[in-house]
Amino acid sequence: MNGAAGPRSMLRFENLAPTVTTSLTWMLLASCGLGQKIPSHDTNPSSLQAPYPIRPAGPEASPRIRLLQRSIEAGEPSAATRFWREIEQWGTPLIERIPHDQQHSLVTFLWRAADDTRNVAVVGEVINGAEPAKNRMFRVQGSDVWHLSFAIRNDARFTYAFSPNDSMLSLLDPARVSMDFRQDPLNPRRFLGLSGKYSSYVELPDAPSEPWQTPTPETARGRLDRTSFRSSVLGNERAMWIYVPVAFDPKLRSYPLLVLLDGGAYTHSSTPAAAILDHLIATKQIPPTVAVLVGNVQRARELPSSMFADFLATELAPWAVEEYGASQDPANIVIAGSSLGGLAASFAGFQHPDVFGNVLSMSGSYWWEWGRQEEREWLTRRFQETPRRPVRFFVAVGAMEKADSQLATNRRFADVLAEKGYSVEYQEFNGGHGYVSWRRALFDGLITLLGEEGN
Repeated sequence: MNGAAGPRSMLRFENLAPTVTTSLTWMLLASCGLGQKIPSHDTNPSSLQAPYPIRPAGPEASPRIRLLQRSIEAGEPSAATRFWREIEQWGTPLIERIPHDQQHSLVTFLWRAADDTRNVAVVGEVINGAEPAKNRMFRVQGSDVWHLSFAIRNDARFTYAFSPNDSMLSLLDPARVSMDFRQDPLNPRRFLGLSGKYSSYVELPDAPSEPWQTPTPETARGRLDRTSFRSSVLGNERAMWIYVPVAFDPKLRSYPLLVLLDGGAYTHSSTPAAAILDHLIATKQIPPTVAVLVGNVQRARELPSSMFADFLATELAPWAVEEYGASQDPANIVIAGSSLGGLAASFAGFQHPDVFGNVLSMSGSYWWEWGRQEEREWLTRRFQETPRRPVRFFVAVGAMEKADSQLATNRRFADVLAEKGYSVEYQEFNGGHGYVSWRRALFDGLITLLGEEGN
């Protein structure tokens, strides 16, 4: 929704992903259900909408798996070998049509098990990705084939991994020891995580395009430089990355400013803020823009704090004005972040609307509490209880994210903003909690907040 008060509306369904490491613990939040009938235990409200983003399918859902089962039952000794030969040619996961449904595909994850395999779970951004016991794969009796199927809307993009011989404890359970997740060896799609390790990802036919991935020779490239910044407010020093557009000259003009939290992640080749900005500027979807990518020192302590918001408003933004010709007009300044950074960006807009006139939040952690349950969604309540500030919002969250925390709290936050009369565009992309989706959300949010139509 863009403009005055009123109920939140879904403006478009988009895409989204992280990496297969211990950090996956914080990224894997989800829950949802197909087969012959939709299971009644489906607990994700987003899956009850039409068209639903994702639903688990039953063990008999895949026609190709059913054919394999019949072949094995008929005594064909080479049935599994022939199956894997086909899959090696097609690649994984196995994607099949759903009769009379043009909006979804049947996606079947496949794992070729060793002799000592007791179980296999699918983890990652896929629904229930942090709960291996809910994503336990089925074995085709008499074979080395393990499988798990979902009906997924065709605009999905998300990461996943396999966990053979899993303890079946939640990835968020402190008692869990192993995080030994495996890539899908037959999936050519790889997402390079922040740790330097790759994870596999699904990209269905209608997933939103990523045009910055294939720049044309005419795409002029800006410059991204690393520097450091000493804060007297926080009493520490942090890395900063400064993006300036091609033909940058602060003597001739002032530039819109993007302040992007968790900045180091957005210098990564898989989530390249500079390439996204290059494309948007070259295609004239946003004006030439300066960006400050803010590094972390003590992320969990700093980001949602008043002191950090003060640092951004009273030290960093004035420095960008003085050193890089950034605009002082709040309408031309965007504060952006993902996950806890989305919460921090929203808090900075709340505390300092005289500096940050635009907030771009990607999967913001609005459930965050300061140690006591009653402090959950404290920022949403602050917005609800105070007069409207002159700030515009772009709020995005994944339909596969955990229903009772990420998804529900983002919906409530957007609802409160709309009810208070804020200009807010709300987006639910078909993916999970991670950078593979946040890069497109960043792209969309910048167009909304800095594009000509947005202004």
